Amino acid sequence: MLTGSTTAIFPVSSTTDTSVAVIETSTTAETSETDTETSTTLLTSTTAASVDTTTTGEGTATAIETTTAAESGTTATTEAVTTTGEATTTKAQTTTTAEAETTTTEAATTTTAADPGCAQTILLANPTPIFDAQNGRYDDFNTGVTAPFPIEFFGAASSSVYVSTNGFLSLDSGSNSYANTGLPTESIPSNSIMPYWEDLLITEGTCNTGIFYDVYETARGSTFTIEYNVGSLQPSLIGTGEHFSVSFYEDHPGLVRFEYYQTTKHGSSATIGLQSGEMFSQFSFNQENSVPDQYFIEIETTEGGGALTRTGSL
Repeated sequence: MLTGSTTAIFPVSSTTDTSVAVIETSTTAETSETDTETSTTLLTSTTAASVDTTTTGEGTATAIETTTAAESGTTATTEAVTTTGEATTTKAQTTTTAEAETTTTEAATTTTAADPGCAQTILLANPTPIFDAQNGRYDDFNTGVTAPFPIEFFGAASSSVYVSTNGFLSLDSGSNSYANTGLPTESIPSNSIMPYWEDLLITEGTCNTGIFYDVYETARGSTFTIEYNVGSLQPSLIGTGEHFSVSFYEDHPGLVRFEYYQTTKHGSSATIGLQSGEMFSQFSFNQENSVPDQYFIEIETTEGGGALTRTGSL
């Protein structure tokens, strides 16, 4: 197992905008859009153009032909216009003549949203990455995050939270332990919260996987949520499939909420619960079907060691 430990303080929220630029030279670049398709036309280095239009009973076709003489050059041709009424097709063709004559035809593609092959799966509205698959592979890692308010349970309280890639959080110190046990345990720090303690990992480049956090307002006041969308190692490597979160509430100290969107083994090889010294609340340990998909668990603790557990469907 690769191990490591870092500490970083992240901003409360972040947004990412994607913009696309279209470059124009001596001719005009036009973009035609419909409800379902977008095309971008890019023309470069043109000096003369003639337009011929022919009309038929079914539609109109317009052809634009441009010829440029130069010592060297490259020609780009883009075709795509779609309408919902009569069919109209526009063709742009450019030919460059030089000492070595070259003609190139390319289809330009412009993407303004997420790649449809990598559909958005993170549920947080403004996720800030703690571990992101776009930045590398993380197996048995933990890192520190400063919560916006103290995290409290069983009387323990701290805003210094260490997030493990193996599905648990700890106050004030971290751990890389991947071998889950029953509670209470000394394998991880005494003040720990386990939404899904198992041998998990983040594989580099896997679409929309990692661990993220967000701070936002709910009916319970300021809410701090950490969302996992990761893979697992046992019994074999799976790059995705373990998707769950843990939430804390400033106005409800002692209350912890786990949400399970999808897991591959539904708790059969995981520890779920929390502990503070000898006080603990264990929901399940390696129990089959203990957490079905679209399921939540709430554990409300008191300083004296009491715990009230509520469960249900999302």
